[in-house]
Amino acid sequence: MKIKFSILSICILFLASCKGKDNKNGNSPSPNFSNKNTASQIITYYNLIIDYDANASGKISKLIDKDLKTLDKMVTAKSKNRGFITWTTFIGIDPKVENWSGSSRVNLLKPETLLEKNMANKVLPLVQGMNNSYKETKKAYLDFKKYYKNEDYKDDAWKKGAELIQVMGDKSKSYYESRNNFYSVFENVIDKAEEDVLSDHPIRDEIIHAKRTLKLIDKTLTLLQNKETPITDIEDIYKKVEDRFNEGKKMDLKKLTEQNKEDYFNSFYDEVDEFLGAFRKAKRDGKITDREYRSVYSEYKSVIGDYNRFVK
Repeated sequence: MKIKFSILSICILFLASCKGKDNKNGNSPSPNFSNKNTASQIITYYNLIIDYDANASGKISKLIDKDLKTLDKMVTAKSKNRGFITWTTFIGIDPKVENWSGSSRVNLLKPETLLEKNMANKVLPLVQGMNNSYKETKKAYLDFKKYYKNEDYKDDAWKKGAELIQVMGDKSKSYYESRNNFYSVFENVIDKAEEDVLSDHPIRDEIIHAKRTLKLIDKTLTLLQNKETPITDIEDIYKKVEDRFNEGKKMDLKKLTEQNKEDYFNSFYDEVDEFLGAFRKAKRDGKITDREYRSVYSEYKSVIGDYNRFVK
């Protein structure tokens, strides 16, 4: 059996940054905030989506990286002995479209409660797409589990198994498409909202510097995901991240020290240094293998963790 979706293409969709991506289609409306409350509401909704996505995409990526490949081998060979499945991919609490923010419960399927009408109308079908795709991916997975446990594959020579694998692949891909389109819509808006809210923050410049450093690293991952990216582009983005790192390490830490944020800021840029090291090692021979990419991506996740601790 030949799967009609590409696991690599799904992984590329997954690894697109949770902070957003370059908007090439002009989807981002021009930001226009009348007050900080408006900007705060935009950030609240955006952050709740990030929480939802961290849960949903974590489970879907686990499916793609592990169980889906094993199930495909079974179906292709028409043998349950081609791998071992623990059926733990979707264990745990599912992402919820209703979440608490402060003292208020926010329904992500009602973006108009926090966003202006035009933005809400753009966002709603994308959030619905994420939610529906997640549910359908999980359902197909659990249906395969029952199909496997009951040995129903003996009745149809794995035909239904092949169909369920196709559904899992298609719905996983559609989840990431909706997710990435959501972040594309928010790209310029969230940048402006964050800067608006931070206008009188005591470490505004330091937070924005870290945010833009991370955005540049996000772009690096996007380039590395594409095996067709010329090595000259990879060298160029490496130099930009390196320059950004050097800028960060030279920043005056007085304000950070006053806010007890110096250690968090330094830890973030220490992780950026680790990222650069893995990146340098990966590109040394002029090409980046899948294994080398995973090493770089592992360091990227550490950068994300330290960034979140700094800006929290």
